[in-house]
Amino acid sequence: EAKAALEAAESVETQGLEVVVTRYPPEELAGDWDDQTIRKVWLTGRRRLELDGVRLECRLGRIVPDVIATLGGRQVYTHGGTLTKVGDVFDEDTEDVYAPAWPSTLLIEVKVTHGIADEKLQCIRQLDVPTLEIDLGSLGGRLSREQFRDLVVNQVIGKRWVHHPAFVGKRRVLDAEIDAHSVCLEWAQRI
Repeated sequence: EAKAALEAAESVETQGLEVVVTRYPPEELAGDWDDQTIRKVWLTGRRRLELDGVRLECRLGRIVPDVIATLGGRQVYTHGGTLTKVGDVFDEDTEDVYAPAWPSTLLIEVKVTHGIADEKLQCIRQLDVPTLEIDLGSLGGRLSREQFRDLVVNQVIGKRWVHHPAFVGKRRVLDAEIDAHSVCLEWAQRI
């Protein structure tokens, strides 16, 4: 039923992207510096992705995703922002844009009783294709067919990104920003 709703849909609402990098004080500084943990969080807003075509359960390399969707060229970039905290204290907020064009393919996995197997997730990461999981178990309750379709296509409840090409690059950027942060530099001077 969820796959059929996606096959008929012209678009799908998705959660925002999120990458979190946390750096703890070195063991040599334990105790006095425990409240100086640095955390950077890159977030984007939720997004409606336009679908130009949808195929169900077709082979892609070594895997058979539930849904393979072709995205139109309208997903050009994503606005986001990075929040920085040191301990529990807000440190910095910067706006940025994920400028690389979205890939032309989106995978959607529908979770009924179990999530994506580790081997399949590893293949998805190797393919480096954005992959959205929809957890039907979290939708709960009795729903009419139209309510169910609305949740699967138009809402973000039960949806999460299990992979996106932006994750690796953003994680590298956030790690480098933490390396250059004044608290991290002070840690380096003290050890």
